[in-house]
Amino acid sequence: MTGNDENVGALPERAGAPAIDTEVVEAELLDTEVARREPATGLEPPAPTEVLTPIAGPGDDDRPAAGPTAPAAAATAPRPTIRWGALVWALIFGAVAGLTLWVLSNLQHRDDALAWLESIPLGLLPLYGLLVVGVIVALFGGVGLIRRGERRRRAARG
Repeated sequence: MTGNDENVGALPERAGAPAIDTEVVEAELLDTEVARREPATGLEPPAPTEVLTPIAGPGDDDRPAAGPTAPAAAATAPRPTIRWGALVWALIFGAVAGLTLWVLSNLQHRDDALAWLESIPLGLLPLYGLLVVGVIVALFGGVGLIRRGERRRRAARG
């Protein structure tokens, strides 16, 4: 190496080594990035969340680090929608399954349930039927209100 200012930071060339064509290198890098994408969707993988800060040089100790510590895109990303109607129905079906399992798991429970069903007067059966229909209608109404609220929230987000 010589003391010329124009050679500072330059790599020494080897005798007989081919010159590097930067356009070929850029094309190869682009091809590898395209190959990295998912084949089914063509989407790129998510960008890294780490923000790099410049290395401090001599005399830079007094300056604060430049740049934010988190990417701005992460703060504006839409949150996933919670399907409240599906959660309500899952709780209802879970409760019915739990009650059925409790009744069928023990002979004493089964006998108690059958004894209760036999003790119901025939005149009250239509009233119990109306009660069941009313509970089902109320459940559908509650889930419909939840769904309407979800649609409003989605529409407000844009």
